[in-house]
Amino acid sequence: MGQSPSDADGSEECSRTASSGRFAARLLTGHLLAYPLCFVVAVAAMPISIVMQAEALENLALQMRAKGTVEHWLVEHIGLSIPDAARFHHLMSPIFWLTVIVFSWVHLAAWRWGKTQTVKTRSFAIQMAIAFGATAMVGLLGWGYILVGA
Repeated sequence: MGQSPSDADGSEECSRTASSGRFAARLLTGHLLAYPLCFVVAVAAMPISIVMQAEALENLALQMRAKGTVEHWLVEHIGLSIPDAARFHHLMSPIFWLTVIVFSWVHLAAWRWGKTQTVKTRSFAIQMAIAFGATAMVGLLGWGYILVGA
């Protein structure tokens, strides 16, 4: 006995539903992994940013007025002094953009993983494990340098 056209359409629709459900689940997994990875990246990038910008951060002590919206907000709402707001803004700006790049990269990797028809969880998991491990190692070395070796 052959399949009726309605049976074939039903199995194809079920396959599409399962495929879109798998895509959504994989994209959600990547989205949820992006937050802790971005946190680890931000913490790991702080000592590197401090060391690379040490002289510029010291020169900001002479700044007498807040520049830009971020510094005004830090002074008015958080209560930082103008030099401290300038230092914070100067130090955190590159870290912010780095976390935006990492956040986008994780979402792109999850999107590519979601588009695969096979269950290639291993390659995505390896990418994320390497990213977490490398970032944690760089962060530990950086904070070790700042706290012990500097």
